[in-house]
Amino acid sequence: MKFVFIDTNILVYLTYRESKFHHLCLLKFSELSLQDFVFYIAPQIIKEYGRLLTSSKMFYKEIQHNISIFLSGMKLLEETESTISEFVNLLHFYNVNGKSVYDCNIAAVIKDYRVKNILTHNVQDFGR
Repeated sequence: MKFVFIDTNILVYLTYRESKFHHLCLLKFSELSLQDFVFYIAPQIIKEYGRLLTSSKMFYKEIQHNISIFLSGMKLLEETESTISEFVNLLHFYNVNGKSVYDCNIAAVIKDYRVKNILTHNVQDFGR
């Protein structure tokens, strides 16, 4: 089985039809599904999705519906004591600060769960 972690921006583009990346994300999800990838997300991804789309024109019921679809079709990787420890190590090792702390947390989850693939539009956020 193959695994891929889904970043917030991908979920936004996937569900926000006005995005210029909407169609591309639909195609990529279909492609990965056909290749039997298992999709992973973390609680932080759900929170970021809610934050971003509550400031858009999307209605709360639609956001809630989308989140329930994500949770039913993707595996939620919970943060554990081990994940927090990994986060602290990465924070120190890469001298992370500011908004990069949130990407560092995602990296810690991915590393702790040994997920090798991430689907993101912001590749530079995970370049370290």
